[in-house]
Amino acid sequence: MPIGSLLAVDAGLRCGFALYGWDGKLRWYRSHNFGARARLRRGTQAVLDDEPDLEWLVFEGTGPLAEVWEHEADRRG
Repeated sequence: MPIGSLLAVDAGLRCGFALYGWDGKLRWYRSHNFGARARLRRGTQAVLDDEPDLEWLVFEGTGPLAEVWEHEADRRG
């Protein structure tokens, strides 16, 4: 049984994303400038909601902005 997809995130107010499928192939990549921490929180939820088969989240970064991604991932299990 294939595993779900993996989302790699360069965490910050300006985020870079790369989504890989269960087969390891790149599905898409993009970037987004959230501009403020409140918009990042809302945007994090939207990005993760857009990928129903998301199983893995890997993010680069530390501090309060990376914690937004970590908190949302923890909340979703």
